[in-house]
Amino acid sequence: MRKNIFILPVLIVTLALVGCGKKQSTLEEAQEPVSIETLTQNTQTQIAPDTKVPVTVPAPALTQEMPQAAPSLSKPTVSEIQAALKNAGLYTGEIDGKKGPRTKKAIEDFQRNNGLNTDGKVGPKTWTLLSAYLNPVPAGAGREKKR
Repeated sequence: MRKNIFILPVLIVTLALVGCGKKQSTLEEAQEPVSIETLTQNTQTQIAPDTKVPVTVPAPALTQEMPQAAPSLSKPTVSEIQAALKNAGLYTGEIDGKKGPRTKKAIEDFQRNNGLNTDGKVGPKTWTLLSAYLNPVPAGAGREKKR
């Protein structure tokens, strides 16, 4: 019985080493250089006639200049609206980012002056016109100082 207890661990260690030897030879085979011809032969596959293969079509080259981008139609912040209204001369309050009665009245005045629906809300049409006032040209721009 003692003999069997000693033989069993020796047998397990022997099997483990034999198994590792096979793995080592597989790794060595995987590291052998492979020619291009072998790769192309191994990667070619047959496609069934009824299989649909996606076709990529290149985009046509742009031959014309892209038009100048329109003002952003994303939802403007209240601070941007107040700044644009202030630059348009319709808002006299502080640019605080809070839409109060003065901001709403200025929006309505702007809409009325520009033939828009007077609802006090800055939608895409109102913002398209109002955003032009967001970054005005400074008063002294374009003039050169004399030395």
